Amino acid sequence: MYLMGQEKGRTTPFLCAAAISIVLSGSLLAFLLLGFPLLKLPGRLRVPVILAIVGLIGADYAFSASGVTSRVLAFNQGAENLAAILLDPSLNLRVGHVYFTLYENLANSLLFGGEISFMQQYNAFAAGSSLFIDTGSNFILTALGDVIYGTGMVGLVLLMLFFRSSLAACDTLRAKVQKGAFMLACMLNPISMSNIFLILYAQKKE
Repeated sequence: MYLMGQEKGRTTPFLCAAAISIVLSGSLLAFLLLGFPLLKLPGRLRVPVILAIVGLIGADYAFSASGVTSRVLAFNQGAENLAAILLDPSLNLRVGHVYFTLYENLANSLLFGGEISFMQQYNAFAAGSSLFIDTGSNFILTALGDVIYGTGMVGLVLLMLFFRSSLAACDTLRAKVQKGAFMLACMLNPISMSNIFLILYAQKKE
């Protein structure tokens, strides 16, 4: 998204490399987020790009044991729906961290009533839930939750100002919704507020 906002032509090789790395990374969320740059492409380019992505997925399936196809197949081989998410350790931790920081412990965090150690507090919650597994560090797998958990009400105000100034750079409602949704999805990942590409993209006038 950041590269697409730069001068056309000069960034094309980097855009291609970035798109290929996303498709082959195995991250389903990153793959789904490709829908946002697809919306920004001219209509005549969308079909060829979609076909190219399908081709990459096919190549990934044929030549490697990693990537987005293996992740999708892993879901089909396991339990269904919520059970499949909870049985995958990576997804279990991500869902658990989002639920704990942005729902279960939200009021406590805003009032500065949380523990110093996220790992200790989360592991106690996970043990009581019988659904989530222990986390092995104080690293929170959601930037949104990390900011609020670490700085409470101050963090919430910071996030509100960040989104407000970013959306103010958009001229249309569609652009505001698109940018806001993309930024929110990014902030539900372990991408910190200091990530230079997210900051530059968010503040860019479109």
